Amino acid sequence: MNNNPNGKPQINWEIPVKISMPSEKHFWHRLESLRGIFALTVAFHHSLLMIRGHEFAEKILRGLHGFFYGQGAVLSFFILSGLVLGQSLRRSKTGSIFVPFYLRRLLRIYPALTASLLLASTCLYFCFGNYSNAAATAYYERLYEFPLSFSLFLKNFLLWDFSLNNVTWTLWIEIIGSLFLPLMHVLSRKAIHQLSLMAFLIVLQISPAQHLFKDALSYLWVFYLGYLIPLFSGKIWDYLSRERIVLAILLFLSLIVCWSTPHFGHHAIPYVLVMGWIISCVYHIPKEPFFSFLDNQVVRFYGRISYSFYVLHFPLLCLITYLVFRSFDANFLVSNSIMAAFILSFISIGIATPVSYLSYLFVEKPFIRLGQKWAEPAKTL
Repeated sequence: MNNNPNGKPQINWEIPVKISMPSEKHFWHRLESLRGIFALTVAFHHSLLMIRGHEFAEKILRGLHGFFYGQGAVLSFFILSGLVLGQSLRRSKTGSIFVPFYLRRLLRIYPALTASLLLASTCLYFCFGNYSNAAATAYYERLYEFPLSFSLFLKNFLLWDFSLNNVTWTLWIEIIGSLFLPLMHVLSRKAIHQLSLMAFLIVLQISPAQHLFKDALSYLWVFYLGYLIPLFSGKIWDYLSRERIVLAILLFLSLIVCWSTPHFGHHAIPYVLVMGWIISCVYHIPKEPFFSFLDNQVVRFYGRISYSFYVLHFPLLCLITYLVFRSFDANFLVSNSIMAAFILSFISIGIATPVSYLSYLFVEKPFIRLGQKWAEPAKTL
């Protein structure tokens, strides 16, 4: 607490901890690139869930889930959101961080979400619904078993239902995480506060209270872990920068943990901790050559359009799957399920890419700029 010139006490909300801020050139685009890789991972994961195969093919497809682990990619999104939003809060110089932050988040999330719901509704109304096919998996059979209505669209728009676009359940988590993150930011003034809050959030994950807000509270600790990443400063990063063989071994072991998670029970805690460490390495060692693949122009492109791509790929995938089931014999699809799954992946991603780019240009960017009018401009992924 400080005194202003009038002699009145003035509260200092700044966190008295040195925050690590890598150079903008490496920091932002590499985190964007990670998000693009995670979005592509989710797209491949969903493509592998549509067409069933024979027993041997099913084993291969299950093995591929270790490389295209959709749930893990979603958890990684939450870590990145906590990191990026936390840095936005730290840079904010406005008197009240809450209102501008919430307005920016709504204008960041809802425009592309609305576009994806309109796309799904249009496809459902004019083109497809659930189509029975012997090659369809139980996952596909549960999709779009309903007529379109305004009330259904409204529920999906309010994120109280996710049937029009299955991936939007994660946006509900993003909304709740964004709702609580400024409060967690204010409560994180000292290291002891940060440790206590993290312990509370981990306990909350396994308590009955986690079911409040439709289970969204159980993910708050993942957001907060991302928020804390810039505070993980110290000699460890200098050491890893010099001893690159140690860094390589640790990264390899971390990738083994990530790959094995879906095969040994989808335990979130070890996966999140390991992925949080990998993201920390990308953040704190921004010039590390191991991460140079994140500088690739194609990867960076998918990073820029990652949000639109994430919310638009699923209704497009379902539409293409519907057309495949209407066009090909079920026995042929089952006998060639692996090839069919990959062809489905490439076609759906190929179509979703330009559509997502248009959404990024004409839906996302204008509303991001609009949101920046309410607060100090900050880079947004």
